[in-house]
Amino acid sequence: MNCKAISHALETNPGVHTLAKYTAEAFINSVSGDNVIGAWDMSHAPRFLEALDKLSAGMIEARSAGVKGGFESISKYEGDLYWDIYDLSENIIKGKSGYSRNAKMVSLAKEALRAQSKMQITVWYQGSYNRSDVNGLSIFWPDKANYNKYRNFYKKLKFSKDHNWDDYLDFTLLGIRGHSHLFRSLYE
Repeated sequence: MNCKAISHALETNPGVHTLAKYTAEAFINSVSGDNVIGAWDMSHAPRFLEALDKLSAGMIEARSAGVKGGFESISKYEGDLYWDIYDLSENIIKGKSGYSRNAKMVSLAKEALRAQSKMQITVWYQGSYNRSDVNGLSIFWPDKANYNKYRNFYKKLKFSKDHNWDDYLDFTLLGIRGHSHLFRSLYE
């Protein structure tokens, strides 16, 4: 990585966002192959996580009502284990998902997209990701076999304990209606 460029940037006393851009660019220019790096303003993370929780809950509610989700052309990473969150929301908004027919889902997807955009400082990518227009923030969305393989580990993560995404995976991939607050509120 070009630490000299970062050191030079520091001499100009840039703001945090500018430094994040320099660092991300220096990293992407120092590696080869397929890479993505993003810098995020975490002061906006609570709003984004709340929007993602609402989107997850809305997807469960829609699936419970018989909606078949389905998505088109979403950027995926690590052998399709992780899906680009921006693309997921954009698919719903642009009519490229079964969820698109549900006005509430479109509204929730728009809020998730706005919240992610507010949090994003910069995203740099190269290699095959140059052609796929990635957005730098992905979520674990494996197939059923891989979810079964990683589920016990995934359920122990703070993200799974604090948020709704694992409930969506449980419901969609395994048909499990969990005991979390989400399911209590949807099915009582």
